[in-house]
Amino acid sequence: MTYIHNLIIKLSIYTILVLFFSISLILFLTNKIQNKSDELHEKRSILRVSQQQDSNFLELKNSYHIVENNLEKIEGLFPNADNIQNFIISLENTATQTNNQQILNFPPLESAKNESTNLKSISFSIFLTGNMNTFIEYLNKVKKLTYFIDIESINLSNNTGVSFNDSKMNIKAKIYIRK
Repeated sequence: MTYIHNLIIKLSIYTILVLFFSISLILFLTNKIQNKSDELHEKRSILRVSQQQDSNFLELKNSYHIVENNLEKIEGLFPNADNIQNFIISLENTATQTNNQQILNFPPLESAKNESTNLKSISFSIFLTGNMNTFIEYLNKVKKLTYFIDIESINLSNNTGVSFNDSKMNIKAKIYIRK
């Protein structure tokens, strides 16, 4: 009986060893499979992003001809930081044409805020004296100027009570300029 007993113990030990190595091998291979699966998932994500970029590039390339003819107009919307005099002259001419008295308040160009890699914005104020009709005409003409202006607020005041002939308008706005 000792022989059978020893044989059973040996077989049990071999079985335990085989099970241990089998489980270890399964765990090792499962880990490898999981790593490869994660790597494949990451590569698929990168491929999708790359394909989307290629698609966006082709769309932009195909749409370029639409914008190409208007590049000068688009660039004209954003005057150079060194040359905003033409914009100021346009505002002064507009005030004169609409019979408004105007005071412009521009900070130094160094205070311009970065809006993007190629654009900055300059906040400025316009103080007008006139009447409601001339204000409306002024705003309509400013709207038609070939500059990208963001009007942030408009305040009206009247010192004479009922009559709007001696009114004041305060406009706070931004102009976007190229660096």
